[in-house]
Amino acid sequence: MRGPALPFSLKDIAFVSEGVLRRMLAGQPPEEGVRIHEGTVWMTGEEAEALRAAFGRRELAGERFWARHRIPRVALDLATQTSSLWHFGRLVFREARPHPEARAGLFFRVRYRDPASADRFRAAVRLLGDHGIGGDRTAGHGLFVPRFEPADPLGDPAAPAFVTLAPVYPPRDQIEALLGEAARYGWLTRSGWIGGRLAMPYRRRAVRMLAEGSLLTGDPRGLWGAMADVTPRETPEALPHPIYRYGFAFPIGVSKEALPETGA
Repeated sequence: MRGPALPFSLKDIAFVSEGVLRRMLAGQPPEEGVRIHEGTVWMTGEEAEALRAAFGRRELAGERFWARHRIPRVALDLATQTSSLWHFGRLVFREARPHPEARAGLFFRVRYRDPASADRFRAAVRLLGDHGIGGDRTAGHGLFVPRFEPADPLGDPAAPAFVTLAPVYPPRDQIEALLGEAARYGWLTRSGWIGGRLAMPYRRRAVRMLAEGSLLTGDPRGLWGAMADVTPRETPEALPHPIYRYGFAFPIGVSKEALPETGA
């Protein structure tokens, strides 16, 4: 990204808005814009103005639209009834009281390789909304009401590289193509517990993945990544089915002007 110097370090930014992302993808000079959430969220001035209007605020400084809470719980041993204290994290979103239609939340993009699957996918998302996502669903957490809207395309599908909006589990025969000279990427480890209707909780095998936000040197129109088999190697009882982690990229084409300069 080329342009005038910014009055802050990009290392302090955890999230960028769609408007900022579009400028980055096109290689346009960045604008200072507005930062919220202690400077970790960066948006354009136009987006900040729309946010002020929606939530009835003159200034956004100090405003928080989501927060992480640490919730205490008590567990009882079935045999001895001994209690132990433990904590879990909960993410809550802001709802604007003056404007009930304005609320913070999560959204994601979907690109259908087969348009005929759209209705089945939407039905699955509605089912997830009724059952909840994440942990502590039995206590009512993770419920949501989905809303489906058309989205303007992001990036250039014919670009020489792409940014992935999802973690990628690359098979060996794709690594060389993805990690070319212009690539800028990070690795992360994903693990966790198996959900579903299993009688006992088991941990999924950990896998290394290319982190979301990585700049990768592949054709944005290609299918990059793979499903990772994370079935535990040994369990006291046989599992009813294999366990997989989704590992395909969500590629957004990056223009040549936005790529970092390379060379000796």
